[in-house]
Amino acid sequence: MLRIGTGILKGYAKNFVPLRLRQKFRRVMDYDHYPSVPKKGRVLISYITLPFFLERGSDEWYRHQNNQCAVAIAQTFNKLGYVADIINFYDKYFK
Repeated sequence: MLRIGTGILKGYAKNFVPLRLRQKFRRVMDYDHYPSVPKKGRVLISYITLPFFLERGSDEWYRHQNNQCAVAIAQTFNKLGYVADIINFYDKYFK
């Protein structure tokens, strides 16, 4: 069984795992949609990460409401003055 939880696939595994699945488990670090807002600190969000790699307005973007919700959550924290780091909720190896 192939473990993908670390967000990093090494060696030959990249050739056998579809791009969409690899993007699903990538981490989003230093997400800041509003750079002009003074920063108070950082926030870690454990949710889905795929929407941050999708093209806005694509069919995939509108496939499920959680895609828009994940980005809206991060943007809300940005408005409040926090830089967001987003990890996939399946990522059991994040430290």
